[in-house]
Amino acid sequence: MDLVQEPVQEKFQLAERIQQLPGNSSAKANAGHTIVRVTVDIRPTDPLTWLAVQPHDVKTYWCDREHRLEIAGVGIAAHEPTSTDTAEMFQRLRSQLTADSGARWLGGFSFDGRDTTQSDTDWDWYGRGRFIVPQFEVIAENGVQQLACNLRCDSNGVTFDDVQSALNDLDDIRYPAATADMRLPAVLARDDTPGLKEWTHNVEAALEAISRGHFDKVVLARQTTLHLDRSLAAPALLHGLREDTHHCFLFCFQPRRDVAFFGASPELLYRRIGRQLTCEAIAGTQPRGESQNEDLTLGRELLASEKDRREHRFVAEHIRERLGCLGESTDFDEPTLLRLASIQHLQQHFDTGLDSEISDADILAALHPTPAVGGSPRNTALSWIQEFEPFCRGAYAAPVGWIDRDNAEFAVGIRSALYQNDALSLFAGAGIVDGSIAAGEWTELDSKIETFRRLLAAPH
Repeated sequence: MDLVQEPVQEKFQLAERIQQLPGNSSAKANAGHTIVRVTVDIRPTDPLTWLAVQPHDVKTYWCDREHRLEIAGVGIAAHEPTSTDTAEMFQRLRSQLTADSGARWLGGFSFDGRDTTQSDTDWDWYGRGRFIVPQFEVIAENGVQQLACNLRCDSNGVTFDDVQSALNDLDDIRYPAATADMRLPAVLARDDTPGLKEWTHNVEAALEAISRGHFDKVVLARQTTLHLDRSLAAPALLHGLREDTHHCFLFCFQPRRDVAFFGASPELLYRRIGRQLTCEAIAGTQPRGESQNEDLTLGRELLASEKDRREHRFVAEHIRERLGCLGESTDFDEPTLLRLASIQHLQQHFDTGLDSEISDADILAALHPTPAVGGSPRNTALSWIQEFEPFCRGAYAAPVGWIDRDNAEFAVGIRSALYQNDALSLFAGAGIVDGSIAAGEWTELDSKIETFRRLLAAPH
């Protein structure tokens, strides 16, 4: 199809395709609920800017690290909560996707699988996690941009009322001007949970447990809450994160106007394309240098650091062991430096061919949480986290991403924030191993939220 140049023509053409849906034979041929999708090619536009100007309360965004796939969505065509039976949940989601629809479910899980609706926390809206198919999407993939409409239908096709509702909602879709309002609020105050005194106590307690052989590593996290002088538009802060970060997954899940979970994560949990699985180990941290020479020196120190190499080794060995249960052989490279905007990490890639019976539920159970966000051994470290962390992680450090009918990609929801009630909670964790120093780990936490603080001119 030729590229449509005028926004009014794009909307008109999509409206025509939506009107044709009730007679769609492929929709009628499927039993149960399915997602049908219609698309038109559109002129080049920035999906994140498009998302920022939409008047909708529900917004969703995903962009992979290589910018091969970018999705900006508004509204909800279909919604499914996650459940304790992950295999059944994935089967339920995929059963609603036809082979030719091209639709994806976007969402994620809670960090430890707990139902956050049962707790008095900021995450009471999240449950164990959630996946949605947006009603309207701007999708940039393989050099092509499209405007899509997704609708849920049953064996009789899409109802007349649903078509009319979609057409009315399409009228509300806006196209951005050359620029959109990306102004950010100012920060009035900052609270840390735990504070430095309690953090120091928790790190010292963890080091004592390590010395007694209870575990080798535990990842302790902090919630830093910035109180803002006015409301925040998540796409505006995401836009700043995109400009200020490199080689990161960008994501946003906004269930209503005053709540959003979003971030810029450097860490891939796994990517599965057919039966080919890719994952990676990221651990160990150093700041970036202010000059090229200082940056190179800090990088060499990270590569040579016995403490950081040991912290990274816990993650790499965990992944190699788990991949051995999923496929026949695994290829991996030597640790290298992953340089981000304000910090750098040790990074190692792994590739394996999956056994035929392995599912995404099996992969998630094997890999999450890695020692990079939990600890080693896993269960002992998780118990320690639940006992000592004075806040609920919710979706922080949990798998976030997408699935379609045949593939899946999940990042680890770190370098992330929860916006609610004119407050922005920033989450950061540090791996505690033998040799860790509480004050140094506290400084590392600050370096991991530095991009957020810089964009908001937040107090230190």
